[in-house]
Amino acid sequence: MPDLLVEAARAGLLTGASAVDVFAELARKAADSPSAALAVCLALGVPRADAEQRLDGSDELLDELNPGEERMGGEILETLGVFDVDRSLDERGEEIKRWLGTAIGAHGTFGSGHAHSLWRRLRTGALTGAFLSPADSGPHPVEGAPSTYWEALTRAGEFCPPTTTKRTSGSRRRSSVAVGRLPGPGAGVLEPAAGEA
Repeated sequence: MPDLLVEAARAGLLTGASAVDVFAELARKAADSPSAALAVCLALGVPRADAEQRLDGSDELLDELNPGEERMGGEILETLGVFDVDRSLDERGEEIKRWLGTAIGAHGTFGSGHAHSLWRRLRTGALTGAFLSPADSGPHPVEGAPSTYWEALTRAGEFCPPTTTKRTSGSRRRSSVAVGRLPGPGAGVLEPAAGEA
């Protein structure tokens, strides 16, 4: 791949454009979607071997893009985590990740989309989102290990920084404050923190 394509991707990212937008622009200009995708990964700092592994099997999809569909192709790659940048965690982050891994294992089963989303959050360091996602679902009623699940999730929450997060219901929840009051098996949402109804 020409270094020119990687430099163009880097320049696009430096303007504040998203990886999807940079991919779409490069794919349009170069008429080579697989090379554009690899260039964006490399410009983001993803090691070449990792980028090539992430893109393995995507050539058929990318080669099938018609003119004008470059953005859609970039959005698919984004959803698959191709443009994710792995984040190194500090000691506290590693502890959260370890406890979340235990909770995820004790959950019993996640749907493939949920599991993929959790994996992406853990690898990119989006630990609050990784914490809230399983906290909202509770362990699987048959295949889960509820005591291990709630214990590990509580431990992970103890390390999470206080964060007020908008939930889909529109009410505000405080994840790490409410973690001491995690619902037991069968409950599906975090309780509001004191003063947040």
